[in-house]
Amino acid sequence: MNVLYGPSATRGRSLEKAFEFAEKAKALDDKYWGGPSALGTAYLLKRDYDKALFEGKLSTETCANSSGAATFYGWTLRSVGRYEEALKECERALRIDLSTSTRCFIWVQPI
Repeated sequence: MNVLYGPSATRGRSLEKAFEFAEKAKALDDKYWGGPSALGTAYLLKRDYDKALFEGKLSTETCANSSGAATFYGWTLRSVGRYEEALKECERALRIDLSTSTRCFIWVQPI
């Protein structure tokens, strides 16, 4: 986790940092999908899947034409075992921007 949010002594402290940075990102621009996706990632790390899914869906609603938001939501769906929905989101991301293909392939490959 330290690669994403900086080094810390414990997993708990890393999660605190993750939420701190994600909340800041979301507050900077509430119309950019990156804030909800960062917060969703923090919730995934905390294993709070309902909130991760909420933030993932919010990122797609915030920026409906963002391949990054669709890819992130697909990754979140995959993380909670909703594979068919994950594939649909990654397909949507590819329709928005074909350069997303590498990220989608890596995230849904084990399916």
